[in-house]
Amino acid sequence: MNKKQDWKGNRYNKKGFSREANKIFNVKMEKTYLNPEYEVELFSESGIDEQGLLTICKLKTKQKDFPEFLVRWDEKGDHINVDMFPNNTCRKDWEKERRGYKGHKPCKVDEKTYMVSVSTPTIKVVEGTISFSLKRNVGLSATLPMSGNLIGDVKK
Repeated sequence: MNKKQDWKGNRYNKKGFSREANKIFNVKMEKTYLNPEYEVELFSESGIDEQGLLTICKLKTKQKDFPEFLVRWDEKGDHINVDMFPNNTCRKDWEKERRGYKGHKPCKVDEKTYMVSVSTPTIKVVEGTISFSLKRNVGLSATLPMSGNLIGDVKK
């Protein structure tokens, strides 16, 4: 079973209630700084991709030696995350925001807005705010007791 499905089932199907986000829209970014070697690709409307991610935007580099970044909604954590690619050699440093890496978990300003500040030990990438809206599927399930009598003929 896919790990994404594991946590969704464990968290969102408890007690018959589900409020899983399935779409991001109305995405806006106000930049106070953007490195000239990067461009921002905003997804004004984005649904869940084949990996179960809700992508908000990408920070694309013009230099092949620089990392790229993906800003996404983290349903389990109820916040946004910034993933760095490629991240094979410094993944733990990026996720723990140490040794000069900063920006994996942006700071929440209000319900729809996050302060984003992304940098590596060698470059400052972007600073600003990202705001967006989430569409959620809301469902409720219940178990109803039933009783009755079964009447029939038995044939041999």
